Amino acid sequence: MLLARTGCLLGALAIGTPAAAAAQSSPDPSLLAIERAYYAGERAAGREALEALGEADDVARAWALWRVAGMHRIRGVDRQTKRRHERVRKPLLEEAESLMKARIEADPNDAAAHLVLSQVYQARITGMMSGMRFGRRAGETLDRALELAPDDPRPLYLKGVNQLMAPGPFGNKEEARRNLEAAVARFAEGAPEGAFWWGEPEAHAFLGLSYAREKEHDQARAAYERALELEPGFDWVRERLLPDLESR
Repeated sequence: MLLARTGCLLGALAIGTPAAAAAQSSPDPSLLAIERAYYAGERAAGREALEALGEADDVARAWALWRVAGMHRIRGVDRQTKRRHERVRKPLLEEAESLMKARIEADPNDAAAHLVLSQVYQARITGMMSGMRFGRRAGETLDRALELAPDDPRPLYLKGVNQLMAPGPFGNKEEARRNLEAAVARFAEGAPEGAFWWGEPEAHAFLGLSYAREKEHDQARAAYERALELEPGFDWVRERLLPDLESR
């Protein structure tokens, strides 16, 4: 069954060689719908697209579960909302984690599975205790994905995000910028035919944030505008990042 699903994986969430991905079909429309819903913060649309995903490859399903879980924010919300969202997130992330662990056990060199699992671990960090449990795992699996697929922009941009957003001495602003700039340059080269290289608008948004924090407003604005060109419904950029920049 695992081998029979490989083609679906490469077509939807290709990570690795362009030649392998080029022979595959276009991404599942449900994956594209989930990505649009994620950027727009439309939780109901995300759940509907997840239900429509059907018999997806394990990696594609785990990615979808993680993205839908990410629509239920636990930071910057009141306690009641946080508890409600955590009840939704937990089973989605647990299923995704189980799928990716099984995938990696079957193939330790599956870069896509490592990438998705790293983000599932990251999403499971909700406080100090969970940070101790999942933080190192998130970093190790992301580094493994980057090692296995050095030409893929997604592990690189996510590493940059982690470096940019990590508190105090755990972050690295200079390296974060380098990684984010390198990632958006790789995204600009285009995905292999049929591949679903999710995350490009987010990479531009975080690159813009790195510029904004250094008061490089023109570069930040250009990055935010590029994010909106790629995903006009990106509410974080439209409703938060750009207004914050304009108010300075």
